[in-house]
Amino acid sequence: QLIDFAERGLLTRIDSPLPVGEPRERGASHGPGVRWQQHSLLRAYALALLRREGEEEAGRERHAAVHNELMRDADDRQVYYIMLPDYSQLRHAFQWTITHNLGLALALAGNTANLQAGFNLVRDNYDWASRILSGAREADDESAKGVALGTLANALSRLANLPDEDRGVRLREALGAYDEALKHYRPDTAPLDYAGTQNNRAL
Repeated sequence: QLIDFAERGLLTRIDSPLPVGEPRERGASHGPGVRWQQHSLLRAYALALLRREGEEEAGRERHAAVHNELMRDADDRQVYYIMLPDYSQLRHAFQWTITHNLGLALALAGNTANLQAGFNLVRDNYDWASRILSGAREADDESAKGVALGTLANALSRLANLPDEDRGVRLREALGAYDEALKHYRPDTAPLDYAGTQNNRAL
């Protein structure tokens, strides 16, 4: 069936970036440097079927969870760059999670941060962090507020390195966000979060 899809132009091969010096196997149809993307017509048809069966929201949640796990695995293995061709899917997943699953949005933002920093997507990183913090405040979730503030502080630190930003202002904003995040953690109840935030603040 996949061969039929490819022959009919419903699947397109896209290559992921690989580190300098790492060879790509000629003609490979799978592996870390290869992705296959569905045609929008195929995706629209699948979405229509999900809607007809009343499974759209469950499908969107599964889509977000799968891409979060793929991104987490790539980031843990320090090969986050292989997910660049899937960035539109990560962005799509985030758009759903920010209004439906705040915890998953936090996880997705954290796992995608290095990819965004490495490929000039820092403003997306900042936008995601700002929206997550708004969501955490709206939900009045103290734990989520702490994580969201730390995520925002990290994003502000990265934003400070952009040439058209006021570095001093952004770094002061980052310090303020770290300080506010610490108000939501206690070293006796959340030692790792507290220590991690302190460490990021010192950097």
